[in-house]
Amino acid sequence: MPASLDRPARRRLLRTGAAAGQAVGLPVLSVLVSLLAVRAAGIDAWGRFVGAMVLVGLCAQVADFGSRDSLVRAFSREPGAVKERWRGAAASRLPLLLVGPVVFIAAGNDPLTVALLSTWLLGQFTARMHDALVSYRREFAFSLGVEVAAVGMTLAIVVVSGAAITVPLLLVAFTLAAWLRAIAMAARFDVLRPGPGWRASRQELRGSWPFFGLTFSGALQSRIDLYVVAALLPDPVVGTYQVLTSFVLLVQSLAGALLGPIVPALYRLSRAGVRRGARRLGLAGLGVATAGIAGTWLAMTWLYHVDLPPGALLAAWIAMLPVYGYLPLIHLAFRDGDERIVLGANLAGIAVAGAGAVLLSPSLGLTGAMLAAAAAQVVILALHVVRTSRRPDPGLAETDPPTELELAHALPDL
Repeated sequence: MPASLDRPARRRLLRTGAAAGQAVGLPVLSVLVSLLAVRAAGIDAWGRFVGAMVLVGLCAQVADFGSRDSLVRAFSREPGAVKERWRGAAASRLPLLLVGPVVFIAAGNDPLTVALLSTWLLGQFTARMHDALVSYRREFAFSLGVEVAAVGMTLAIVVVSGAAITVPLLLVAFTLAAWLRAIAMAARFDVLRPGPGWRASRQELRGSWPFFGLTFSGALQSRIDLYVVAALLPDPVVGTYQVLTSFVLLVQSLAGALLGPIVPALYRLSRAGVRRGARRLGLAGLGVATAGIAGTWLAMTWLYHVDLPPGALLAAWIAMLPVYGYLPLIHLAFRDGDERIVLGANLAGIAVAGAGAVLLSPSLGLTGAMLAAAAAQVVILALHVVRTSRRPDPGLAETDPPTELELAHALPDL
């Protein structure tokens, strides 16, 4: 690290690096877990597990109800009441956890599996509720360390089990990992103990609705094709598709890492300057995505022993590209106070990816689902380009540079 940097600058650089590492590190860890699980248990077992995993993830999104962004705003307004606001938010969201068992039962799971999935959900919910504290206090390095430890424990269980690994054992491993995250976060931030603020409030949920709409729509947009595949296609296809989309998300996450250091500058540039930056990032993304799809093919062929149709690889490459063009434009929308275009683009992406997967995946399999996902990404890019081209350029922005939290809005929940 350059000696010329003063201490505050070094801290900012470390925090930015930790935030970028977390954004990229989580998809990398996801790929590593799937690799060892597929090599040990086979693609069929991994596909059955993915069906349960997406249900837990979806229910966790609902129960979380936009807590991170809502709470960061509340903490900023009342820095002396952080613990009380966090406890009120947690108490208000606890009833939403009941969605989980209902969904798990409706999916046809046996009572033991329902209990295990519900325990996994509670651990995820507890850990996710601490994300606001991670963002507010900028504890990104700690969060990444916890994630690495949790994934390391999961990998250890998979490796020790070897060929004896089963779907129930995978569920146990991921449940334990979720609770490791939850316990570590609770010990670090010390907000779970009894104290003032433990009361539910409808106002809390009403105030969180806009944040929930943005985060949930973004997460759903990035995963709706996988939900359709899990519901309609056989387990081996589900497992293969989840692995493929993990590589797509990994390459997409690199856009956030590349853009992260210059996000504050986007809030000071003219609109024309942001558009030029988006074009440059798009050109960089062309090279990154091309290298990424080549790496994906090599990994799927030589590590996972899965042959992908050429059409699926082409669609995956197309799906990797648009985020490099529209990510700066999302920040421009936030700068202009036009979050509705971000929500609208997410909803359009959900509609295209979901409907496309329903129509194409029964006949074309994972190629059809990936084509739908790629089309959704192209539509999102087109909407942001049209929106920015139609707005006049008032000159430089006068808003304050954002914190790392704005970057979390821009990409799906990876």
